[in-house]
Amino acid sequence: MFYFGTWDDPKAALREYFDIQDAIDAGHDPRKSKRVAGLTIKMLGDRYMTFKKSQVTAGELSPRTYADCLYCCRRVADHFGRTRPVVSIAPDDFLEYRQWFAKGRSPVSLSNEVLRVRSFFKFGRDYRLIDEPVDFGPGFVPPPRKIVRLHKQQKEQKNGKRLFEASTILASLDEAGVHLRAMILLGINCGFGNSDCGNLPISAVDLEAGWIDFPRPKTSVERRAPLWPETVEALRESLARRPKPASPDLEHRFFLTPRGRDWTLQQSSTGISKKFSDVLRGLGEYRDRVSFYTLRHSFATIGSQIGDEAAMRALMGHADRSMLAEYTHELANERLTCVTSHVRDWLYNK
Repeated sequence: MFYFGTWDDPKAALREYFDIQDAIDAGHDPRKSKRVAGLTIKMLGDRYMTFKKSQVTAGELSPRTYADCLYCCRRVADHFGRTRPVVSIAPDDFLEYRQWFAKGRSPVSLSNEVLRVRSFFKFGRDYRLIDEPVDFGPGFVPPPRKIVRLHKQQKEQKNGKRLFEASTILASLDEAGVHLRAMILLGINCGFGNSDCGNLPISAVDLEAGWIDFPRPKTSVERRAPLWPETVEALRESLARRPKPASPDLEHRFFLTPRGRDWTLQQSSTGISKKFSDVLRGLGEYRDRVSFYTLRHSFATIGSQIGDEAAMRALMGHADRSMLAEYTHELANERLTCVTSHVRDWLYNK
């Protein structure tokens, strides 16, 4: 669909028609190639990523989420054209983008992309860079939850559930290096994920008492967890062989890369999940959608068998939005230990 002007100026509309026709005959998309005054996709993208960078600096946004936003901006710019005026993008354009992105991708990926793109354009309106709200149309929405659930079920039928058998975890502990072994134990002992391990400060770990007090980076929810004797031993060994920090701002980090750098800034090809996946491949246990974060899934699944939801929320770092939570300030250590001890008994078949 092309817009050529108003009824009041038919000559200008005709000239616009011939310009567009010439561009199409030359094999170009005139909406992407023509420069028009006003806010362009590139201009909006620059402002948006500057804002996101400020959130990272303030500790309000993780580097991983920042990278997701950056890649989304690049895809939008490549698809619509960097010089395309934002106000010229219509519902049909968004629907076309959705259809393009959906090819070969899961419903979850599509859902995340739709939300990122909507956030990108909403930023322009919220910061008064454009006068009118962007019209996404009825089609530019995340897939229905039914489709997401169906896709998950199909994946589980093909690759199995996103859980580890105890034997797989034990085998990975035997094969992992000193630092990765400590991380694996934190994953199954405390439900730690990649970001938890990468951001863990030395001060949060009390190896003498055998406890960790560390708010979850993703939610900033307070989190306290008892450590198994095996986890304490692994953490001691990892700390004793900790690489020299590459910069002063990393002096407080418990885990560092072999070069003393920040694990949370590593690419997917060199990060914690990649190291763990390499171990799984060596054991012949690697499956699609199974990664280091699956340890957290396994911890939650086995720990929930105790039936103490409040203790699980406290260990997982999940926010409790109930009114009772406003008046509850501490959970008994015995309840937390009961959950982690149950997971330990499952792992070591006691």
